[in-house]
Amino acid sequence: MARYAILSDIHANLEALEAVLAHAAGKQVNDIWFLGDVVMYGPNPNECIVRLREAIGVDKWPGTAVVGNNDQALVKNVKPEEVSEQLGIKLTDKAMVYRNATTVCHRWTAKALTDESRQLLAQVGPGPRNVLANGILVHASPCEATGMNGDYLTNLMEAEEGFWCLRQRGNDLAFFGHTHMATLFKETRTDRRYQNCEMVRREQLTGLEFPLDGQRMLINPGSVGQPRDGDSRAAYAILDEGSGLVRFHRVDYLRQRTLQKLAQMEDEFAQEWAQMKRESKDKGEGMPVTAKQIVEALQSRLIDAR
Repeated sequence: MARYAILSDIHANLEALEAVLAHAAGKQVNDIWFLGDVVMYGPNPNECIVRLREAIGVDKWPGTAVVGNNDQALVKNVKPEEVSEQLGIKLTDKAMVYRNATTVCHRWTAKALTDESRQLLAQVGPGPRNVLANGILVHASPCEATGMNGDYLTNLMEAEEGFWCLRQRGNDLAFFGHTHMATLFKETRTDRRYQNCEMVRREQLTGLEFPLDGQRMLINPGSVGQPRDGDSRAAYAILDEGSGLVRFHRVDYLRQRTLQKLAQMEDEFAQEWAQMKRESKDKGEGMPVTAKQIVEALQSRLIDAR
């Protein structure tokens, strides 16, 4: 029986990806399932795409991978401003800085991607992708696989909708990412649509095994490259098909090297930021953000994991 490494949300963090792949190799995994968003936010989009392809298998690519919202936005040339609008926040204080950082990083990534990387990304289709006897891989949710429409699974109310969509599809398991938080939702009642599940959070998951015992489950392995659940270590999970167990892992990586790479990108971000301001209707009057703040916003996500 096979052992599967389940990865999500690499976000161009090569150091985190290499650490996870090395850890998984030590666990004798046979295959990799990828839940989307290999690019954005980090300094190595091309290298991460190539490395992920190597890990899945050049001859098998895209294998059991699904596209994420950031991947799809870049492949389909969605305007950066449209991507940042998905955050649904006002341009004030810290939220303004991070929203603008997202837009600048999207613009930078769009220019940084090689033709080969774009072609490889374009080959990855959207979920749901069927796995095992009755499972699916999605990026965001069984209800809206890619996340381009803003679907998330972060709380019990959203999970209730997720389980309803899972039942409509006739599936028992969904592996998802998008929230950057290691999470497991278990359906506890099948006789009603609401108040029918429970949530197991990151602090109760790390290093533990959970049996796939016939209950419907929504399983998020966490983010490889940009965790947002309070633990800055790279996250992923392993499914052992033989034992029917899912184990959640956290892995240390060379975070300081990634932070240094981001710091070295300040001049390139400054050029993108200046171009954005020139293109804006008010010539940047409503954009009081510096390139240094943009770098610090991206770095803070790696440090604080929030």
